[in-house]
Amino acid sequence: MTSLATTQQAQMSSAREALLTTADPAAATTVDSGFVGAYGLYSVMQNDVLTQAYSDVFLIGGIASLAGMVLAFLLPGRKRE
Repeated sequence: MTSLATTQQAQMSSAREALLTTADPAAATTVDSGFVGAYGLYSVMQNDVLTQAYSDVFLIGGIASLAGMVLAFLLPGRKRE
């Protein structure tokens, strides 16, 4: 699960960084305000990426748990003697 979260974070982070350009007025204003503005934008973006990656991991874990529960109910019962 950790490798899935790490892979998701890397993919989403690179995709979001590619979308940030100085053509975007909000991003340009933030970056023009100096290091503090750029770091704030980076911090918010990384927080969003981490949240989404963990959300995906928990979704997959929940689906796997549900599938295991269904399979457990389908097991044949023991015959009582």
